[in-house]
Amino acid sequence: MKYSDVVDIPAPLEEVKQVRDSGSEDVARLDVETYVISDRMATQLTEVVLSNLRFDAPSNNKGIFIVGTYGTGKTHLMSVIAAVAEFPDLLSEVRHKDLADSLGPISGAFQVVRFDIGASAMSLRDIVCTELSKGLAERGVDYIFPPIEEVTNTKDSLVEMMAAFEAVHPDHGLLFVLDEMLDYLRGRKDAELIQDLAFLREVGETCKNTRFRMICGLQESLFDN
Repeated sequence: MKYSDVVDIPAPLEEVKQVRDSGSEDVARLDVETYVISDRMATQLTEVVLSNLRFDAPSNNKGIFIVGTYGTGKTHLMSVIAAVAEFPDLLSEVRHKDLADSLGPISGAFQVVRFDIGASAMSLRDIVCTELSKGLAERGVDYIFPPIEEVTNTKDSLVEMMAAFEAVHPDHGLLFVLDEMLDYLRGRKDAELIQDLAFLREVGETCKNTRFRMICGLQESLFDN
């Protein structure tokens, strides 16, 4: 007997996955179809991720970290969340019926901007704002963030961005999915890192009061430092 007689592998396994690839509905569908969901993962997604993403029943919403070591499937998980949030037809492909039923409120509720952070000397604020502006332009929304030297905080700019977004997409939220943060943050100097973390705090506060949501993927070793 061969392994292929008892195990069905629908597609070649990817050793390195990039979250931006799931912007295509065909790729997103494959990500959802091939993601195996345990009961414990379904509970985590329902109680933590869903509760912080949905805006039809707002609560104390926050940004979301997907944390784990290399090779644990963080990017695949973020791709699945983003896929369901953007493409309503993919809810039926979720391989856990109870979870699929729970995810109904966010299915197709978002426009999603995806980005894998790379080597850069830019601040985290400038990276996120640059990619958000590009993503918004692709969705018919014209918004450019002012330089950090000209503002006292970025939260007000994020609120203005969402006002421009909702004028074009009144029935949707905006989800920004950012992967591969660890190597970037490791290269930041202490003062720069403090500024980056202050920006993340502003993002979290914006999630509470608007339809903007952010999911970040990073390795758990960051929290040991």
